[in-house]
Amino acid sequence: MEVFYLRPTNGRANDQLRRNHSSQYISIPGYPWEKLRKETPGEYEAYVDLVPAEWTGIKIVVKDETARLYVNDASQPTLIVNDLK
Repeated sequence: MEVFYLRPTNGRANDQLRRNHSSQYISIPGYPWEKLRKETPGEYEAYVDLVPAEWTGIKIVVKDETARLYVNDASQPTLIVNDLK
């Protein structure tokens, strides 16, 4: 399965590296987050402004092998995956 994952507590963390892990793509079973982060750091993760305990709207647009994650009515995607696994 293909998964976009959001970590609301990372969105406004004081640690920039943690903030950069606030949205993420994984593909189970072959591409868990640990593998993707180790082999391609930063490629399948991105910062997005998230607030814990607040509603977060998401939209995922998939065309061919590309998926785009939009958060909270943003006009530009937060994360683009060009090679769905």
